[in-house]
Amino acid sequence: ALKIAAASHLITFLLLLLSAWVIGTSWIFVLAVLVMGGILFYEHRLVRPDNLLKVNIAFFDANGWLALTMLIGAILDVWFRHSLA
Repeated sequence: ALKIAAASHLITFLLLLLSAWVIGTSWIFVLAVLVMGGILFYEHRLVRPDNLLKVNIAFFDANGWLALTMLIGAILDVWFRHSLA
């Protein structure tokens, strides 16, 4: 399950970077995706197959910060691109 989660997170990260390029987002969205990648990396460093004690922190706390990061990044990106137009 941990390997599947890691592969899914990597694919998500790469697809978000690809979508940023295809859509033509600003640097703000790309920065949010990079921060999200860091959060995902941190999340996978917390949980080990031989030590699942921090799974709640990884799942709830890290995913909460991840969602907030992407929400704020997307909102600021739209605001920034519209303010330039």
